[in-house]
Amino acid sequence: MGSFIFLDDAIQSFPSAEVVKLKDDDEGGMGVGVGVGIRISKMPLVLSSTTTSDTSTDTDTDTDTNHDTDTDHDHDALVHKSLNYLTSLAFTGQRKSLAALPQLMQTIPPQRLASHTPETIHRNYDRVMDLLTRGRDRSSSHHHHHQPRPEAEAGHELEKKSLLSITKVGLAFDESDARAVIAEFPQICLYDIHELEDRIKFMISPCTTTSTIIDKTPSPNFYNILRKGYGAGLSIEQATKAIGAVPQFLSLHYEDSRKPSMIYFYKSLHIPPISINEARTELRQYCLGCDASDVCSFAYLHSLGVSWDQIRMLLEAFPTLTYSERDPSWDLLDRSMRSELGEEMLHYLRKRLQISNADVHSMLKVHSRLSSYRVENIASTLDALQFRLNLSSSELNRVVLRMPSIIGIHVNNTVTTSSLDRKINFFLKEVQLSPHQLKTAVLKQPSLLQYSLESLRSKCDFLVEELAIPESSLARIISASPVTLGLSLDQNLRPTVATLKGRCNLSSRELGEIVITCPTILALSQKRKIEPCLTFLSTNLLISSNTELGNVIKRAPRILQQGIDTSLARKITMLKEALQTQTKVRKGKIDKQLILIESAQILKDNPALLTTTNLILQNRIKKCEIEPRKDIATTFTKRGVGRKRMFELTEHSKFQAGDDIPTRFPPPRRIQSKAIYNTSMNTLSLYAFVSGSIYPPDDINQVRGQRKAGGLAIFFPQMLGRDNDFDFDSAMNMSFGMPMPQNEGGSKPQNGLILVGFPFLRPSRNRCDMYACHGALKVVLQLLKQAATKQNMKGTKVDVKIYTDSSYAWKLLKNSTQLEKWGSLASEEDFVYDGDGPATMVNRDLLFPLTKTMHRLVTNEVTNRHGDKVVVGDVRINFFHSGDYYDSHNYMHALNLKAKTVAKWQFNKG
Repeated sequence: MGSFIFLDDAIQSFPSAEVVKLKDDDEGGMGVGVGVGIRISKMPLVLSSTTTSDTSTDTDTDTDTNHDTDTDHDHDALVHKSLNYLTSLAFTGQRKSLAALPQLMQTIPPQRLASHTPETIHRNYDRVMDLLTRGRDRSSSHHHHHQPRPEAEAGHELEKKSLLSITKVGLAFDESDARAVIAEFPQICLYDIHELEDRIKFMISPCTTTSTIIDKTPSPNFYNILRKGYGAGLSIEQATKAIGAVPQFLSLHYEDSRKPSMIYFYKSLHIPPISINEARTELRQYCLGCDASDVCSFAYLHSLGVSWDQIRMLLEAFPTLTYSERDPSWDLLDRSMRSELGEEMLHYLRKRLQISNADVHSMLKVHSRLSSYRVENIASTLDALQFRLNLSSSELNRVVLRMPSIIGIHVNNTVTTSSLDRKINFFLKEVQLSPHQLKTAVLKQPSLLQYSLESLRSKCDFLVEELAIPESSLARIISASPVTLGLSLDQNLRPTVATLKGRCNLSSRELGEIVITCPTILALSQKRKIEPCLTFLSTNLLISSNTELGNVIKRAPRILQQGIDTSLARKITMLKEALQTQTKVRKGKIDKQLILIESAQILKDNPALLTTTNLILQNRIKKCEIEPRKDIATTFTKRGVGRKRMFELTEHSKFQAGDDIPTRFPPPRRIQSKAIYNTSMNTLSLYAFVSGSIYPPDDINQVRGQRKAGGLAIFFPQMLGRDNDFDFDSAMNMSFGMPMPQNEGGSKPQNGLILVGFPFLRPSRNRCDMYACHGALKVVLQLLKQAATKQNMKGTKVDVKIYTDSSYAWKLLKNSTQLEKWGSLASEEDFVYDGDGPATMVNRDLLFPLTKTMHRLVTNEVTNRHGDKVVVGDVRINFFHSGDYYDSHNYMHALNLKAKTVAKWQFNKG
């Protein structure tokens, strides 16, 4: 048997299995949330992943023995009786037994006590005592494993492994110390002895290469690792000392894992603050959202000689080692966040979704109102989502982690139809999605269930009325590209449609058929993807009219999804080189212009070649080279077989004077050749290209709200490879506090390249792009100050153009007049956003400072370091999208990779 995070995953892997017993206490060991027995057809009863195959033959657990007694005894009386007996047994001979009773009543759920009787508690007590003391006979031999005699090292290692695999494991407490552990942690007498034995066995089994397991395996199966005889590699002495000091290391339940206070670790265990800080640094991803005492306990483990890799392995294997922090950290505090988080809510989310404290922390960071939800409401919402969408537990986990606010959706149908059911009915009845299509769409775009019905209907009406798409095709479009329903009609969909129709001379019906064929096309960025791609095709395929370009797109609409540098340009180059080789072999000479025309004609006749992979096209070309008789042009000519053509296409037409050819794209000219100064015209021109990125990148399969870092890349191409009067290094350092050092692969001021980490809170791609634009402005300010010290800038016309690859930043910054108006305001409190798009999408803390810098430049409100006013010229500043400049993709692709590099650098810095 393997181990499974969720029960339904196990049943899916074993279709013939039936659930024999489901425990009341729903966490097991080894990081598995539910302990069950599963019976497979034609196989004997096997144990679940919460126990191992070498457990004792007595498989009647305490819970099993008393399952039927719940109905025969009064619940409250049984709970009280069990609690009293547990208290008297655990604290025998100690004065604190009566004082501990109220605390135990608060920490142990009644249902766990109700499943026991005094007899079963006593039996478990005896078993626990045996488990804690049975390792004394082997403790000395296990100790010698760490300091063996050289001549006996190999034989002793084999003997130790054999002992662990064929004998029961245990710790090396004496009886008095074992009783002290139980007195400190009496809940242990309610645990399944097999699960406790598994945990101890994993702790002291020999360690394999933990870095290989944790770093190279996305979800290591620690149950299988244990079955092979491996574990975390602690010695019996280390495990005994650790559990003696912190018995909660044996906790099998989240609510039982709360450690002693930090004072205990400081004063009793003498753990210095520097060790605790080291633990917090080494175990950063595991400590986020955990109680502070957890960090102290891991520092104590390390002080016993347990390596950080071993501790990481324990944390990966046993999620119940950590306790949820009730006090929200500084980055969670806002008006809707409770001052103290509910333990019941935190534990329930971890149990139900099988997630870490860090994941819960990220959920609260994204949706702070979650802190005020009651467990009953959370449970009913998750149940409704899982049942009505037919989600597996892992699929529910994926949806909730990606969109935590979905837990707040209304699911109660007692008074009126719930919000959830209204959305589901809309998709199933009005749009005619099948249940499977709806499930697929929600998994891709969980926010689909949170859009208003008015918004959803308006997008569907747009597709039907403005693109002539049949209603029967809506289901396919929404299932394949649900993100389309989240786009703004006025800011995204209609501009994209206008671009495609205008640049490709398409009718509404033709574009609608393209969308049916390739639904994701409307979700492509107009500026970053569609327009640059169309321009690239027009130039490199020698397309002479919009109609001819439209014919190419109608034949192969997925061309627009291809990357220019990584896909389209490489395929065109491969085809040209193959034609050159063939021509040289056959004719002995090459006419590059004819090769260019021939390759363009092949691709215009069969544009689907551009949608295949680079490797497939390369292999097809190689076949032509192997067989010299094969003609490349003939081989790649589109045949009249395959898929039925969806469009009636016009013939390629020659350029006519009336055709609408785009003229706003400058010719492919290298910007770095442009002069900065033009003395004859008394002008100064500065160009900058900017890009931002984040690390780790957004991933639909990862929880939102996890810690991220941002990076900025700013490039002034005119500084590249030329001597000028600017001290660019000084301008960079005056603009940014700590750029990425050049010796770490960072900034290169001599080449006009600046790489710097995002310095503010809440890094996102949009915020990084916005600040990159402001960063370029700050550098321009410093450069103009330098120019003013060397010449009289009065009357000099200064033209500043900043290109961004972000549609978000471009839409906010494209109106220079509006930016200057906002910049003239006295303070951010006076700033009211009245531009395009919703105000909620505007990052005021970044936009307003940018406008103030721009206003200072335009109005010459600039001073030097002495406070004297400096004239920097007649400054005009404009922001453009990089897609508006043909040659920009030469910069932007490399620049975006640089921004990702600096974001990762910033992330690793902490």
